Amino acid sequence: DGLVDHLYFGDLGGQVFRADLNNTAGTTTANFGKRVVRLANLATTTAGAALADGKNPRFYEAPTVTIHDQGATTFMLIGLASGNRSTPLDVTPTIGRDGMLPTTALSDRLVNNVYGVIDRDFIKRDLITGTPTLSTQNVNLQTMQINPQLLAGNIPNVFIGASATKNGWYRSLSSNSAGVERTTSGFRVAGGMKAFEEPIALTGNLIIPVYDPQGTGIAPQNPCLPRVVGETNRQRYCLPFGVCLTTTGTVNTAADADTGFQTKTTGCPAGVSECNDKTLGGGIVGITPAPIEDSTSGSCPDFTIAGNSAGSGRWQCIPTINPTRWYEKWKK
Repeated sequence: DGLVDHLYFGDLGGQVFRADLNNTAGTTTANFGKRVVRLANLATTTAGAALADGKNPRFYEAPTVTIHDQGATTFMLIGLASGNRSTPLDVTPTIGRDGMLPTTALSDRLVNNVYGVIDRDFIKRDLITGTPTLSTQNVNLQTMQINPQLLAGNIPNVFIGASATKNGWYRSLSSNSAGVERTTSGFRVAGGMKAFEEPIALTGNLIIPVYDPQGTGIAPQNPCLPRVVGETNRQRYCLPFGVCLTTTGTVNTAADADTGFQTKTTGCPAGVSECNDKTLGGGIVGITPAPIEDSTSGSCPDFTIAGNSAGSGRWQCIPTINPTRWYEKWKK
């Protein structure tokens, strides 16, 4: 009906909330806000214990909210990714920091993740008018599935239905499509890769701009001159379960190979044996769709994710007729 029913937001403590609003005509100001629910506390270990020493994930941007149907179940997927914006170079580099704080790189940070939290309650008919028992509340990593692309069998059954055991999923921003963490081999420093800008949902994918202070997809600038440190890369994750699926609900290995932290060994800058793929540009870059000049689609051109020097990816624009009224108008 064009009216706001819910507000979704995260905070710098690693929590995710939903505010339920009573938008019925005549509602008093005092009754406009029905409740605020903490959907998830992601500042935990995989055992559900609270994190300490400032290691909690931080969410600066609005979550990306998508609605999905799985069989007879309708649910919301709250997609968001973490990163400490206040100190983008907190773990790297350890030298040449140009006077930026902290003066020494941190060495005990956890990796940043992309999270998909399932909200099962928004569809309940009495959510605003009654006091239903809430199914999604205070979710932590103990009931979240890490690396869902490594699961076998029917993936939706893990999250939806009578046999469901997980309330969402998460994947490390510094791990590849196979779930291999690139910080354990020294290729990246844990906590360095961060999500700063707002992700978008596009054609069944969650697309996240990830800032990488150790990025190698762009030739390094002269360290003796003022320069931009690091680069932003585009990462893609399939919705709604964080893994690309076949028509039977199993993992689509071929499609999922293009997700997560992507690197390449050809076409890299001089002296670099392995570099970042899907680079948007130097520094911190957001997700902005832009038309492709060579498109022949007229008023509906194909588009790409814009970057500082070149676009990343290509999507086809398909025009559709969107009716603005449900009735036929007859005129004699």
